[in-house]
Amino acid sequence: MSWLCRDPEISQDQLQGLAFEPRESRALVIEGKDVVGPHRIRFGREQPQLTFLQETNNTQQWSLGTDEQWNDWLAETPVQSKSIDSSRLNLILGGRAERPWGESPGLISKLPWSQQIFEKVKDRMFIHALMVRAIQRNTSCMFTRMWYDWKQKTTQRSLVYHCRTDVSWPRDMALSVTFLPDTLTTNAVLFGCDNKTTYVHGMTLSDIIISRLSHSDLPILHPMLVPAIFADIERDRQIELVREKLTQLGRRISTPDDNDESARSWSGQSMNEFLRAVKKRFVSQGKATVSNNIEDKEKTQASSDSSPKESKPRTETVVLWLEIGRLRIGLGNWQRQLRKMIEHVEELNEVEFTSNNSAIYTNNQLQQFRQAGTRIKERLQELVDEYDEYIRECSHIKAGVTLASQLELSHIGRSDANTNLKISRVNLDVAEMTRRDGRIMRSIAGLGMIFLPATFVTAFFSMGFFDWNRDGTNAGGASGDIGIYSSVVIALTLLSVGLFYVLMWKARQQEESE
Repeated sequence: MSWLCRDPEISQDQLQGLAFEPRESRALVIEGKDVVGPHRIRFGREQPQLTFLQETNNTQQWSLGTDEQWNDWLAETPVQSKSIDSSRLNLILGGRAERPWGESPGLISKLPWSQQIFEKVKDRMFIHALMVRAIQRNTSCMFTRMWYDWKQKTTQRSLVYHCRTDVSWPRDMALSVTFLPDTLTTNAVLFGCDNKTTYVHGMTLSDIIISRLSHSDLPILHPMLVPAIFADIERDRQIELVREKLTQLGRRISTPDDNDESARSWSGQSMNEFLRAVKKRFVSQGKATVSNNIEDKEKTQASSDSSPKESKPRTETVVLWLEIGRLRIGLGNWQRQLRKMIEHVEELNEVEFTSNNSAIYTNNQLQQFRQAGTRIKERLQELVDEYDEYIRECSHIKAGVTLASQLELSHIGRSDANTNLKISRVNLDVAEMTRRDGRIMRSIAGLGMIFLPATFVTAFFSMGFFDWNRDGTNAGGASGDIGIYSSVVIALTLLSVGLFYVLMWKARQQEESE
């Protein structure tokens, strides 16, 4: 545990969790001394010198990649400023590893040096073992600070910072900063600096950091200067993610034909317009669902064939909704780290940079540190307020999608209720017609009861089994063949009744099985 053991040495177990792949990195040295006139920014031995107008900071920059270049830089570059009145910043921007398949959480642990050079850089830049733990931390973001005495390397006390961004999204970074108050020297190493030209004006992340530092007009190099720039960079990364997710969600709910146009217009729309579009889209989907339920068999089959293609965007919308929720949590976590930075800047102004430490700092330096700290605090507070806005926007998006989903379900329920009402009305009409048919059948049955006896008697006595005109003793009697008639009638009656009951029994059995 770091609070129980603060040994600065990196163990072999921790080194096994790191990978060493030498690649191009940047080294930067800034002298914070009052200089009037232009200064030079050196880009290496074989590159031309570029002159910029700058009033305060003298900056030198190197592009290093091989072990030989690093050994030369470590041997030739002084550890601290030659002037006791000048603050100094030694900054290494470690290049980020690249893979053909894109980003992965473990890329930041692939350091841009060989293991031999890393040992030298670690000793030179006062990298604490806690930095390795922060690099291997694949959970949430962090900002820590502690006072530490490097007894084996120097008797000076130091202020050590460790920063880590969230690994849940691409281009995560880590930062190690060690401030030596006795020499006003700040040693900083940024891990995972993206070298791709993916920023404005064809600039890399290294170019942006160097540009901000070289054009800074702070009176002195404050120890929280690099962490504040680190927070600014993380702000750009996370806010870009928020806008991207908002655009993607707008594309999901727009019509397929207007994907490209709607994707360009979503970023500039207000939340009210966004929610209205969400509602409109969901309502249209609800209407389509209800209409599909009452279409004929062919259209139903066609819609079922196309349903696999339409199910994927719906799934992606749910995943996107979850990603926005995780992003909101990530914004809140980093906002907490920003508040810790603000509290620490206030602590420095109230405890470290006070007249009680006049033996370490001059009165002019104390005033400059407090002024720089105030500016850094104000910038960090602006970031906190901006994060509040985007956190509320993420919450608004999630609430809007939830509300739109409820409106969709409510609309579908109302449409289904209307459809059921129409079906009930049709059933009432059918029942009314059935009742009328029943009346007609009762009339027909009545007529049958009236005429059936007379018809039966007429047919019965008209048969040849009776001889009403014969003379003699058996005159008017029945014929001897009447028994045949009786047998046939009884047999046919039993057969018809039997077949009727057998067929009815089979029909009931089939209905029960189904």
